[in-house]
Amino acid sequence: MVRKVAIIGGGISAGALVIQLLRGGEEMEIHVFEKEEGRRMWAGVAYGTPADWHLINIPSYAMSIIEDDADHLSRWLERKRAAGKIDAKWGTDKAMHIPRGMFGEYVGETIEEEMAKHPATKVNIVRGEVTVANESGIILEDGTMIAADVVVLCSGNFSPSNVKFHNSEHFYSTTKRYLQNPWKHLSNLHEVIPPTARVGIIGSRLTAVDVLLTLANTNHEGEIHLMSRTGLLPKSNHAEFLPPLRDVTDIVPITLPEDVSDIKQDGAGLPGVSIDVDKLFTTLIDNCKRVEAEGGVWQTEIDSMRPVFNKLWMCMSTEERGVFLSKFRDEFEIRRHRVAPGIMEAIEKILEKAPHHVGHIKSMTQEDPCGPVKIELDTSSFEVDWVINCTGPQLDFRHTPPSALFTQLITTSLATPEQTGIGLLVDTTTGQLLSPDLAPSPYIYAIGPVRKGSEWETIAVKDIRKQAQGVAQAILSSGKANGKQ
Repeated sequence: MVRKVAIIGGGISAGALVIQLLRGGEEMEIHVFEKEEGRRMWAGVAYGTPADWHLINIPSYAMSIIEDDADHLSRWLERKRAAGKIDAKWGTDKAMHIPRGMFGEYVGETIEEEMAKHPATKVNIVRGEVTVANESGIILEDGTMIAADVVVLCSGNFSPSNVKFHNSEHFYSTTKRYLQNPWKHLSNLHEVIPPTARVGIIGSRLTAVDVLLTLANTNHEGEIHLMSRTGLLPKSNHAEFLPPLRDVTDIVPITLPEDVSDIKQDGAGLPGVSIDVDKLFTTLIDNCKRVEAEGGVWQTEIDSMRPVFNKLWMCMSTEERGVFLSKFRDEFEIRRHRVAPGIMEAIEKILEKAPHHVGHIKSMTQEDPCGPVKIELDTSSFEVDWVINCTGPQLDFRHTPPSALFTQLITTSLATPEQTGIGLLVDTTTGQLLSPDLAPSPYIYAIGPVRKGSEWETIAVKDIRKQAQGVAQAILSSGKANGKQ
């Protein structure tokens, strides 16, 4: 009997998995569920943008969608350039940061090529939101049931959470001048927000950068106000290459085990070992600042932690993770998740005319749902016509799971939030969801941001393609995942 695989989500994670399943050679029936009607398949939110000013954050030579073929994207770019189908500048330099929409196109074409090579496996696209997943398959919001032997969560990033303040429930329930998820509107932001409107942007990281670039490149004339808790902006990548890595044993205070898959994910961390998180990340960030001040390649300091960070995360107790999240996450993330060279120079020019308010929001009020919004921070107050939430994706699954599906998975003990609330717990080898008693699910897997509970490094293409290969191998080697024949 042909095995049936249900993939929930139609972005980059789903695309990477479909490629690996097709290459596995087993005849399958694959259903891919994308809830957004108009969204381009295999591109997701980040790589579906048509704007040339939204660039990938690292050089193209490191962005292959296939784990064991490092030059796959570079060859695609060379073919496209030779055929005159893309601007010549995008195919000549492997260190180039290409438009993100072009990368989405690359993933889509790669899937089409693999489908042509493996016609026995059927890939069916279903537009609709999955609200239930279990051993029988999935159920859509409209009640449609589709049988599946294996379910894989490839849901990508979720919309930002609403920032809370004393009148927040009333404001969000009544206002007509608030965008909770800017990526739903980024391609037509100039049509949603009038060009002379005053805009307040909550957040100052990557999403805010994308919104600021969009406003600037669509000739927005209205006043812009940026708001953030910390005042921190993303850092830039090196202009020519990914930085060389170095040994970080002088920073990491313990000898990390080669294999962390046996560490019980109960919040206790590595048995018998205490990690001085305060010292570790203080040293790391101070090193970055020192090397940057000296004019050196400071990116080496932060990127050298990348190969060991997931092991370190698994070895941390809940308390130690809490120290990182509360004290060091912001300074770490602006250096870890950087923008393409030249982007921050453009942002700094925008911010010359756009004040950056640092503080906590105390209130947002309107006299009319379509009228001006008065914003009061603990440090300043001002008035805007529109508010855009750029605080980044919601990942706290403990109290408000981001969708009906995840509510169902958690309440039925098919999924378990990580102890600090960052994503879900998974088996780091196979990608299987873990139940509250930490048993791996025999039929539900995950790829991408939802795995952050067990793997901090889980959102970059490099992470996703590796996870896709691991999940595909686990599925292909498991036979009928839930015992069906």
